[in-house]
Amino acid sequence: FRHEEFAEFALVKGKFENNIERYYKIAADQARSAYDRRIMNPAILQARQMMDTAFSSPAAVSGMNTDLWRVNMTTYLNALKEMQDISTAATRELSSQKLSAVDRSLIISAVILIVVVLIITWLLVYTIRSIASSISLIKNVADRIAKGDLNLTVPVQSKDEIGELAKSFNKMIGVSKEYVVIADTIAKGDYTPVVNVRGEADRLGVALQNMRQNLLTLSEENKTRTWLLTGTSELNDTMRGEKEVHELAQDIINKLSSYLNTQVGAVYVAENGHLELAGSYAFNQRKGNTNLVKRGEGLVGQSALEKKPI
Repeated sequence: FRHEEFAEFALVKGKFENNIERYYKIAADQARSAYDRRIMNPAILQARQMMDTAFSSPAAVSGMNTDLWRVNMTTYLNALKEMQDISTAATRELSSQKLSAVDRSLIISAVILIVVVLIITWLLVYTIRSIASSISLIKNVADRIAKGDLNLTVPVQSKDEIGELAKSFNKMIGVSKEYVVIADTIAKGDYTPVVNVRGEADRLGVALQNMRQNLLTLSEENKTRTWLLTGTSELNDTMRGEKEVHELAQDIINKLSSYLNTQVGAVYVAENGHLELAGSYAFNQRKGNTNLVKRGEGLVGQSALEKKPI
């Protein structure tokens, strides 16, 4: 060795041995086996021995055979080159396997993504069709209600907003049926049904309640009017014909008492400034009363004097 050549040789040899040791630790089993087989070559063993001798005894280098050194080192380098090729091939194979695994993962991921997209698409289509079908059903029901058909219900049983809308429609149909029954009952002349007004905004309920009350009032007025007309007609029939005053008065009080369901009745005729009893109904037994009453005397005279009921 000349000058600093030994130091350079020792540095290179140390790096070389460290690299070999690190390679041996991380290499695959197949690569280590190949290295072990090649390292047992006699030329390589002799080359390693010559390197160790040169490192331990630098002065012995001058006595070494140069050709033998070259041949052994060449063999060693060729073996290392073969190991490099083996490692490169192994690395390529491993990379190829990893790429294949990545490709398979990508394919599987793509298939899974496509399946998920298809499932989501199917769910969306199913949901949209279900919602559209429910809305169409509710629309048809609304059209039938608008035409006056109440013999129906909305058969939507879902728990979402569509289901709540269907329940509201069914409640509306039920209320409408209730109002129809009440209206039919009132139309038959029965005004006893009670109209349940569901709030200030229930204009139909308020209108139906007002109609019931108005018809009830009108019916009572008609009954009263009919009662008066019937009584007047019957009284006119009773008064027809040529009758004396007492006979006519008796017929009138009899008819009035019977028609009015009174217990006692009497008819007085004004004559010569006093009132004379002309006819009576259940007025036979009386104390202190005469058939002649002066104006202002007793209840009868006072009523005649004031010309108004007492």
